[in-house]
Amino acid sequence: MATALQDRLGQMLVVGLSGPELDAPARDLLTTIRPGGVVLFRRNLAGPRQTAEFCRAIRRLLEPPPFLVIDQEGGRVSRLTPPFPDLPPAARLGRLEMVSIARWFGALTGRGLRCLGFQADYAPVVDLSREGDEDGIGDRSFSADPDAAAARAGAFLAGLEEAGVLGCLKHFPGLGGAPGDTHQLLPRMTPDEEARRRALRPYNLLKGVAPMVMIAHAHYPDLSGEAPLPASLDRRIVHGLLRETMAYAGVIVSDDLEMGAVAGRGGMDELALAAAAAGCDQVLVCQRPEKIHAAWEGLRRGAAGGDLDSRELEAALGRITTLKAHSAMTRGEESFEPEELEIVVKEMRTLTREVENAISRQSSGQI
Repeated sequence: MATALQDRLGQMLVVGLSGPELDAPARDLLTTIRPGGVVLFRRNLAGPRQTAEFCRAIRRLLEPPPFLVIDQEGGRVSRLTPPFPDLPPAARLGRLEMVSIARWFGALTGRGLRCLGFQADYAPVVDLSREGDEDGIGDRSFSADPDAAAARAGAFLAGLEEAGVLGCLKHFPGLGGAPGDTHQLLPRMTPDEEARRRALRPYNLLKGVAPMVMIAHAHYPDLSGEAPLPASLDRRIVHGLLRETMAYAGVIVSDDLEMGAVAGRGGMDELALAAAAAGCDQVLVCQRPEKIHAAWEGLRRGAAGGDLDSRELEAALGRITTLKAHSAMTRGEESFEPEELEIVVKEMRTLTREVENAISRQSSGQI
C-alpha cells in the first residue's frame, strides 16, 4: 500500500522543462517522476505550431497525462510569444468600470491557450495593489479594492472556463504591499486586522468557483508568529486558514520552490516535504531537473517515513484527480488550427485598443 501511494506522488508535482524540445533528458525526467502537471515558460516556446506540438507530445508521453499550464496574466507576466500581441496588465482593466471587459480578456486568453494545447493558467492575481506600487505586484493587480478585484478576477476566471481553460487565484493570503519581490527575498507582511480582512475577501468571494489557489512565499507574523516562515510552508496558513477555516475545497498549489524567498531553508527535498506537510496539494519546481528529482524523493521519503500523513496524501491526490476530471482537462486531442489562432490574435489586438480607448474616454468624462 505504501509503495502504491509513493508511486503516485509525482502527481503532487508541477514541473518545468529546460527547453523547447522533448529531448531524452526531458523524457527521462517525465517518465520517472510522472508529474501531475508541466508548466511552460518562454524558454519552452518557439512559435505557435512548435508549442502545440510540444504540448501534445508531453500529454501523449504519460498516463494519466499531466495537465499543461502557463503563467499568462497579461502585462509583464506574459509567456506567449509573437504572433500574440502585448496584452494590457490587470491594472488597466481595473481602471474601467465595465467588469465585462475582464471576462472578454479571460475568454480571449483562454482561447489563445487552448489553441496551443494548454488546459490551465496560473492567473488571475487577486492581490490588492495599485498600478504604481513598488511591491512586486503593482499593475498585476486589478485593484486595491477587494470587491473590485474580486469582481474582475471572477469575470476573468469565467472567461477562461468559457474557453475551456482553468484558472488559479494567487497569491494567498495576499501579496499586495509586500516590501520586496518574492522571486528574490522573503517579504515580511505586517497588515493590521482590517487590511488582512480586505486581502482575504477576494478568496472568500471566489473560493467556490476557483479550481486552484496558489500560496505566497511571504512571512505573515500576524498569522504565523515572529519566526520568518513562508506561508507556503506554514500549516497554520495553508491547512488551517485556507482549507479548514475558509473551507476551500479545490487544489492548493505552492508558488515555485526555486524562488529566492524560500532559498536557504534547506534542500529541495525538505522544501517539498514541508510544503506538502503544510497542506499544499501540488508544489511547483520550475527550473532545474536535479531540484525536481530532489522534490520527488522528498515526497516519497516523507510518505514512507510517516512524516506525511497517508490520509492527507490520499485526500490531496483525490483533489488532483477531481481537477483532472474537469472537462477542460479531459477534452480530446485537438489539432493545431492556424486560422483560429489568427482570429484570436486579431481579437486580442482589438481588445487592447478598446481598453485604451475606453480609458481615454473615461478619463475625459465621455463615459
